[in-house]
Amino acid sequence: MGLLRRFPARRAELLGCLLILLAMLAGVGALRMQTDFASLLALFTLELLLPLGMGLMAAGCLAGDPILELLLTAHRPAWQVLVERLAFLLALGGLLGWMALRLFERWQLPLPIRAEDRLFIWLSPLLFCLGCASAAALLRGRALDGGMSVIALMGGALVTVPFVTHACAATPPGGFCVWWLVNPLATLGGGLGLVWSFNRLLGLSLGVGLLALSIYLARREEALLHVAGAVD
Repeated sequence: MGLLRRFPARRAELLGCLLILLAMLAGVGALRMQTDFASLLALFTLELLLPLGMGLMAAGCLAGDPILELLLTAHRPAWQVLVERLAFLLALGGLLGWMALRLFERWQLPLPIRAEDRLFIWLSPLLFCLGCASAAALLRGRALDGGMSVIALMGGALVTVPFVTHACAATPPGGFCVWWLVNPLATLGGGLGLVWSFNRLLGLSLGVGLLALSIYLARREEALLHVAGAVD
């Protein structure tokens, strides 16, 4: 529970996120005898719920933090606080993703990705969601902006999975269908082969770029304090 001190104003949200993810993993374990459904639920948890949950927490890393002014008056630069909290979320998400993969291997769930590449099922969308939520929140200093942006992007990706699947139906197995290139849920939707590799690379690149933008935006401490004061 001491880890929750990284987010003194959002302990309840972080704890709730962890409980939901652990409950989903427990559900996968309970349904593991129904192989196809359990594998689909496992991918849904790894590629959508885990990145989305960490992204929602990243939206409130600085924006909307009621103790931000106290942190800054203690001679702690805002960008440094942001880096520490994002690193914590990345490490936490990584731990959950690694634990989930080990459990799925133990339960012998068939996943559509080779064992050595399964790390990127969750790592690519995780970095993308962290960067997207954090950058969007810091643009106007509002956590709601970051939360809504990552919900809209991941929700839109989920809704379009059937349409992309239909559009790419004529593509031969292992072929390159450009529509899967821009959908962060390519694994869940079945966009595999070469396009999956490019999809993961694109997600990683965008995530790193948006995280760098977040750190740049966090240097605007006066703007962040002004918004925080207006909210109060």
